[in-house]
Amino acid sequence: MVRSFVDCLLCPISAEEGLKMMSVASGMGIKSLVLECDDKLFGDLKSSSEAKRLTIYRRRTIEAEQRRELYDQLSSTRWYYEFISVRTDDREVAMAALRDNRVDSLVISAPGGLIIDKHLVAVTTNAVEVVFRDLLSGGYEVFERLMRSFKILRQSNVRVIISSGSSVWIEMRNPRQLVGALLTLGLPPERCFAAVSDVPLKILRENRGRITGTVDVSGVWEVER
Repeated sequence: MVRSFVDCLLCPISAEEGLKMMSVASGMGIKSLVLECDDKLFGDLKSSSEAKRLTIYRRRTIEAEQRRELYDQLSSTRWYYEFISVRTDDREVAMAALRDNRVDSLVISAPGGLIIDKHLVAVTTNAVEVVFRDLLSGGYEVFERLMRSFKILRQSNVRVIISSGSSVWIEMRNPRQLVGALLTLGLPPERCFAAVSDVPLKILRENRGRITGTVDVSGVWEVER
């Protein structure tokens, strides 16, 4: 089966760096990129993406320590971005993010973050996300915590996403490197490959459809007559 790969988090620091990242992504076989950057930079890069045969999406990562703060930010940003993620070390905020349908993923790799347990899995309707950059910056502490989380996650049906989190082109990882990181954490191969393709792409396409009006609130695609 031919997969369409996506890197679900790139944070280019400039237009020049963003263009390099798009070129590198094309060489790695990545077809879609999810960018977290300001409006002007996103516009500049979007105009160049078609020539490189890339589809790019916009992302917002919300950092919140209280549920009210999370809800306020979701209310103001949800349908401006095609992917909404949450980073938090507060358990109550994490539980809210895992079951709020305005959230797409909860980042579980942040240093000092939470360990996913059976109770959190039981309330989860959204994806959990590992950012590869967190593995590099957090070292053994992050890896050991993720190993404990994935002991539970691999026995569940919770959707998993992995992204590079790169801010410069040299930090980028090809999809198979990202898959390898999840394999090391004990996730089955099919779910590892889906984490860089089917899982994020389905979320992105449905959210873009809702923003453009081609998908209704229940997730049904509208067919033109």
